[in-house]
Amino acid sequence: MRMRTFISSQKIDTILKYILWLAILVFIVEYVATVIDARVIHVIDAQGYYRFSLVPFFTSDFWFGMRPVGYPLFIKLLHSNPNLVIAVQTLFHIFTWSFFAIYIFDRANNKLIGLLSSIGLLFIALQPNVAAWSHHVLTESLTFNFIPWIYMSLYEFLISKNKKYLYYLLGILVYYSTLRDVNAYYVLSFVLIFGILFWYKYINRLNFFIATIILIASFAFSDYTANHSRNTISGKELTFVSNGKRIANRWVFPFMNIMGRIVLNNPDMLEYMKKEGMPVDDALLKQKNKWGGEGWYDKPELQKFRDWLVKSGKQTYMKYLITHPKYTFGSIYKYRHHVFHYNMVEQKWHYQNYLPGYQADNIFKYSQIPNLIIYKVLIILLLIILLYSIFSRKNIINKVTLPIFALIIPIILLSVITFHGDGVDLFRHTIIIPFLVKVTAIMLIYVLGNELLNKKEL
Repeated sequence: MRMRTFISSQKIDTILKYILWLAILVFIVEYVATVIDARVIHVIDAQGYYRFSLVPFFTSDFWFGMRPVGYPLFIKLLHSNPNLVIAVQTLFHIFTWSFFAIYIFDRANNKLIGLLSSIGLLFIALQPNVAAWSHHVLTESLTFNFIPWIYMSLYEFLISKNKKYLYYLLGILVYYSTLRDVNAYYVLSFVLIFGILFWYKYINRLNFFIATIILIASFAFSDYTANHSRNTISGKELTFVSNGKRIANRWVFPFMNIMGRIVLNNPDMLEYMKKEGMPVDDALLKQKNKWGGEGWYDKPELQKFRDWLVKSGKQTYMKYLITHPKYTFGSIYKYRHHVFHYNMVEQKWHYQNYLPGYQADNIFKYSQIPNLIIYKVLIILLLIILLYSIFSRKNIINKVTLPIFALIIPIILLSVITFHGDGVDLFRHTIIIPFLVKVTAIMLIYVLGNELLNKKEL
């Protein structure tokens, strides 16, 4: 009688599935335990979102008179009830990441890779600088939690070629662009990814053209509502008069932050701005290191500067960034510790001050692990897979994996936009960057591992 010495692969997959369900259970228990005692803090931006959510739906003020409309719309649908908003965001966080983990495991050619990738994603979703935001009435929560739906829709379209997932992806991207002004740039960069889909004949010329128009229109709508608002989100009277017009555009405040914190401290940039017509005098130089609310709006001696700002300030700054790529990209590398949050210590300020009662280390000490260590582990895993593919002579850079690789492009663009978009509160503004880096790296490890162990060549 022949003895069975090995467990069948089907039984192994079943065991791994039970481990996944256990991991999801731990994720839910840990997440709920960390936020259950946290109380909602109404920071100034949250108050603005509430106020705008109360504006009548069928009015231009609701759709065009504020920051991008997506988050106020979300609040309005929940009757502008802060407790309900927090509850829905919390449930959405749990559902999104649990579903993402299950999806990744279910679609894996090798269930062990699927399990490890799923656990990695749940780990990221539990980190305080991700999980804490679901207990804020701010755009960060939905910004984080729509990324998995973007990735799942894209990947499902790649492996199934079912166009309904392409439509899901477009619909999610359109709403995502309306959540947060910087999201619009992320969405715009998906034109490149749709270009890759067109190149590999996943979509025809007409669908590529339609998708491109939709993405550009989504960007334009979000950018317009963000930068031509009739008031600021905080409700402060951050306005001034230039050539008889009342100026309350939201881009002005961060631009003044840039002027005070960056331009006036950079001789080369200051000289460039001066040659481009910016009036530089003692009054302006005295604004060095001052943030946007310190005199920029109301000092009479800065009126010439404000007139120039309205006429050509933003265009001049953008022109400088485009014509000086060494500064534009070099500064990202120079301040990489800030942009990519190598150490997560700075994030404790946010969830300790905004979320009293939030326990960063309930079961696991995950908040003690610097991002730099996580980055190194993910890079090593990626290199192992790539080297093994070379050794085994299997092409794993193909029409399935290349669009996932292309998700690096939005991260680069977002790094440039967020870093050069404001000189204040940099850690909060760039918090999406390390999140995207880690989630995208895990997704890359997953899809490359899938292709490496796939018996059929594409």
